[in-house]
Amino acid sequence: MHGDNKYNGWANWATWSVALNMDEIGGLDEDIEHLIDVHIRTPGLKPGDLDFRIAVYDMAEIFKDFFMEITEVEITTPGGNVGFIYAVCDIWTQRDMNNVDWIEIVEKRFLDV
Repeated sequence: MHGDNKYNGWANWATWSVALNMDEIGGLDEDIEHLIDVHIRTPGLKPGDLDFRIAVYDMAEIFKDFFMEITEVEITTPGGNVGFIYAVCDIWTQRDMNNVDWIEIVEKRFLDV
């Protein structure tokens, strides 16, 4: 998802907004740091290694799932349909979450890549 449409140094607005608002979610940084220690730092993986790229991708998927789970809010429409939105900095939809470059957040926020 790395493209030319940068926002404040991040891939896009959605990625920047998640990275900015992560601090509001208690314990999130510590959980991700622990996973990165176990799966990337302790084995000594380096940015040029294929195993490093795979581990970063895995960490991004875990982070995405965890972030979406803790920000998820169930809603019921007046017609009785049930759906979900995400309470990040305002009301987000699944489309907004799909625009986040989760790999970039893991690399910049936790790995200084």
